[in-house]
Amino acid sequence: MEELHVGKDYDIKQYKKIFINRLNQLLDNKNNVTLDQLGFLKSNYAEEIKDVIEEADRIIDGCFVFSHKWAMEKTHIPYRFKRNKIDWSIIPFGDPEWCYMFNRHRFLQSLGEAFLLTNNEKYAKRYFELLEDWIDNNPNSDMLKNYTWRSLEAGLRCKNWLISLGYFIDSRYLTDNLLKKIIDSLIVHGKYLASDFSNFKKTSNWGVIENHGLFILSMVLQDINEYKHWQKLSIDRLIECCRLQIYKDGVHWEQSSTYHNEVLQCLLDVINTANNFNFPIDDSIISSAKNMSFATMYMATPNHNQLINGDSDNVNVCDLLAKAAYILKDSNLKSGGSRDFGYSNIMHFGFQSIEKYRFLASTMPKQLSYAFEDSGNYIMRSSWNEDALYLSFDCGSMGGGHGHADIFHINLSAYGKDFLVDSGRYTYSDDNLWREYFKKCSAHNTTIVDETDFSQYKETWVYSKVARPILHNHIFMEEVEYFEGSHDGYSDLPDPVFPNRKVIYVKNKYWLLIDSFFCNGRHKYEQYFNFADKDIQLDEESMICSTSNIDSANLTIVPHVTPHIDLHATMNEEYHSPEYNKKVKNNRIKYLVRANGFVSLINVLVPSIGKTIIPITEHLPVFDRNGKEINCKNVQGLKITFQEIGEEYLFVIVNKSVNNGQQFFIIDDTMVFGDLVMIKRCNNNEEIIRIK
Repeated sequence: MEELHVGKDYDIKQYKKIFINRLNQLLDNKNNVTLDQLGFLKSNYAEEIKDVIEEADRIIDGCFVFSHKWAMEKTHIPYRFKRNKIDWSIIPFGDPEWCYMFNRHRFLQSLGEAFLLTNNEKYAKRYFELLEDWIDNNPNSDMLKNYTWRSLEAGLRCKNWLISLGYFIDSRYLTDNLLKKIIDSLIVHGKYLASDFSNFKKTSNWGVIENHGLFILSMVLQDINEYKHWQKLSIDRLIECCRLQIYKDGVHWEQSSTYHNEVLQCLLDVINTANNFNFPIDDSIISSAKNMSFATMYMATPNHNQLINGDSDNVNVCDLLAKAAYILKDSNLKSGGSRDFGYSNIMHFGFQSIEKYRFLASTMPKQLSYAFEDSGNYIMRSSWNEDALYLSFDCGSMGGGHGHADIFHINLSAYGKDFLVDSGRYTYSDDNLWREYFKKCSAHNTTIVDETDFSQYKETWVYSKVARPILHNHIFMEEVEYFEGSHDGYSDLPDPVFPNRKVIYVKNKYWLLIDSFFCNGRHKYEQYFNFADKDIQLDEESMICSTSNIDSANLTIVPHVTPHIDLHATMNEEYHSPEYNKKVKNNRIKYLVRANGFVSLINVLVPSIGKTIIPITEHLPVFDRNGKEINCKNVQGLKITFQEIGEEYLFVIVNKSVNNGQQFFIIDDTMVFGDLVMIKRCNNNEEIIRIK
């Protein structure tokens, strides 16, 4: 390609060809499509194309709604500008996030795709009207930075302008004067992004988002001498962001799947852009993207949705994993991706990507469950199929402002259905009481003491007190898997309480959930279970709760009532938020007990198909090896009987060291050794498994 290194006072007629060639290089010439290729799109992705055309037509009509799949803050109520006069700093529904979404300009890509699919110049006309209107009405001034010129939006705009502009390079509406105005504004964006890299940005998704936009811009503007240094500047910054922000296990430190995956998208775009320009990319960026991709795959629920944790939405990750597999050329990642490359990826990578993706090998990872020890996230999974049994356990740090009060939280899915869920985020508005509602402990499947949250909400991005995990570990065995965690959220009480949660997965059968509270005085303890929907039944006498799906999957929670506690259960109608700006009704089960000193709340979580399965739980005394009965607060004995299948499970659970630390115990005439032991009895056979 002809190259001409020019100064900042470039001549647009001289520079235009170079700029357009750089755009084609950025887009890998993906927009030079044939009629046959367009026919393929229209035949195979009719629904996606319909959505794109409808959005583009709304935009022409001055109507905006931000419902793109990977929109960080979705909207559901369209807003129409009167007489099509755009106010770029408007906040129509009282939430500044609407304005931020508006100024990211992702919708310009929909106009570009509509133009490619129809060759109708009305989309080009509207595209350049909006772009010029924004440039004319939004100079980079301090007065406007809070809304239209936040640096986060500036980084995203760089990518969205350059990608969308590539669709219109042959349009009659792209005059030399207008192109110069666009390039000049992009230079203003670049200078703005290059000017600041604060400690906040080094440690926030902002730093990655901004500098990925700066890097993409630097590749296109590399022929203008003054701005070539942006390449190295942005890459150096991204290297530092990866070093500071990503745990060794691949999880982003902010503990939010939505922002984890936004950072991942940005890193993948940087790698792909570098590949298109034959630019050597640092290995640390590639390894970070790969580790984050595997974290996304392992954390995804069996129905392929990202794990909802912190400020996150329920979003299918197949297209993202397909994108990661394609860029990183990884067969394991492809197994988590979509079967075909998908509309959005084809539009991003061009038609040549279809065959390349098809011939990439797909290999299921051998490991099913996964321990993200560094970040404190744990996943139990029975298979990689959509009907797998799945449980996630959170015992990590809160992360940044996107974190929630969710230590001990579990998500549970089985047989193709989500049962226990994180309640989501719904809004970021300080003025909206829902923000606190969705960030509090009770919106998560965890425990609280004395009606006091272990991490205490102050305002939308701030907690006045944050609990820290002080223990988390795991054990993976052939028949059983085990997670355990503790935190210090109640260490400041006059009588300190130390909560501990154990999760035992008896593979392909059920989970045993044990919540223990270590203290001396009297306290009130509550367990929360937030279900995905409202079809829940609670038996007031037995306190067993279960879903009531006649022809599909169900979950039953069976509380084990130990001799020394007085347990109560309630069910209330509440809400969960599957995505930003959306909330739906669900039911929340709460188990409550008041007790003196140590107490343990035990539940059996049983998934099933069709008919619910209700095991019988029974307290069993535990003896030392000399036959002396041990106080059940120190060592608990539990028997779980599944009468329908003729199986019994006995557990010895050591809460406090006894007999000078000797770990020999007798339960139901069987001697065992260990702090946590399971005995499985079936067909007159007995199997003893020492878990811990």
